[in-house]
Amino acid sequence: MGGGGGIFLLARLLGIEHRLGIWLGLPVVDLVSFVVIGLGGLVLIWTLGRRLRVLLAVMKPRAGAAATGGRSSSAPSGRAG
Repeated sequence: MGGGGGIFLLARLLGIEHRLGIWLGLPVVDLVSFVVIGLGGLVLIWTLGRRLRVLLAVMKPRAGAAATGGRSSSAPSGRAG
């Protein structure tokens, strides 16, 4: 994923995005960087232990561990009491 972002930014900083060609109305460098970023994301999802958890997190974002603070209901809250 970092490689795709690097390709995108480097082309912008050097000002060569239009010199390398246009395809489907976008500079080719942009399309290549988007594909590299997408492939990197797929690799990260594939290396997860439980791949279906990603799908559930996307479909039900309020029920995921990130939305609830990563705590289960049986975990101590850390409050003195």
